[in-house]
Amino acid sequence: MGYRTDNFGRGQALENDKTTTGARCIASITDSTEFGRRILRVGDKTTPCPKMWQEGRDCIR
Repeated sequence: MGYRTDNFGRGQALENDKTTTGARCIASITDSTEFGRRILRVGDKTTPCPKMWQEGRDCIR
């Protein structure tokens, strides 16, 4: 896997990336990928947090 696309000095977030709480990001867009993984947008959902077991929207702020 190569370097991620630069977005204002930060790498593009991709589906299945971990959040700071340990949850995994779930992409809502299907037609935009990078390295075979769907890209994330602001407000995309996450899997339940391993500590709180609540679904969130903390992929990108």
